[in-house]
Amino acid sequence: MNLTPQQYAKRLKRLAKDELPGVYARSLNIVATAADDAQRQSLRASFRIRNKWTEGSLAMWKSRPNKQTSQINAVVGSRSDYLRTQEEGGIETSQDGRPTMSMPSRKSRRGNWGKPVSAAWRPAKFGNVARRGRGGAMSPTDAKFFILGPGSSEDGLNHRKITKAWGRYQKTLRAGGKPRKIPPKHQKYRLTEEAIFTRTGTGRLVRVRVLNKGVTRLKATHWHSRAIDRVATEASMNAAFVAEASAVLTRLGAT
Repeated sequence: MNLTPQQYAKRLKRLAKDELPGVYARSLNIVATAADDAQRQSLRASFRIRNKWTEGSLAMWKSRPNKQTSQINAVVGSRSDYLRTQEEGGIETSQDGRPTMSMPSRKSRRGNWGKPVSAAWRPAKFGNVARRGRGGAMSPTDAKFFILGPGSSEDGLNHRKITKAWGRYQKTLRAGGKPRKIPPKHQKYRLTEEAIFTRTGTGRLVRVRVLNKGVTRLKATHWHSRAIDRVATEASMNAAFVAEASAVLTRLGAT
């Protein structure tokens, strides 16, 4: 017997009215479970997941039977506000609500972009960040981290090994020769924007974070809505309802 969802609902109202809220709730939960699986797959496909925290924020809140059918709802989504920003687009903010700085360098991820930022390199651990004053001195002088910008006399090159290596490189070029390749740690570079640096025990500068003039703006990815729209359709809801209603009618011997 092939009945439409509306016909199943009428039969249930006539034969077992108390069963109808349960059928609605179970049908919603079937679709919501599929939607939850879809949002997790979409999250993994849309982003590089570095730990379990992000996916752990995803959840499904099941529906429960209620005589007021308009109150029967199942919810699929995330507890994290930042995933909503990724979905809709907007300004990325830190936990205290302030616009964030750009992502740290590979150094802070232990040499691998796939790893999370080490705790020692997160802004909360920075303490005082020194900035060069008009007289040229960094203040405060005891700060572990300091800001350098374009035109700085210390933009990655003012210790002896780098200066000597760069000088030999330029001298060879001017003489028309083919200079030996300079190791990356001795290469001279120019800052194009302000950044936070620290210095290792050998005196080498390490760039920690770039300080963009503007805030970090995220484009809308629609990672969540795209997944939900694919599985939470009218057809899937009707199919789930028909299956649940048919099972109840079979149990009651009414098919």
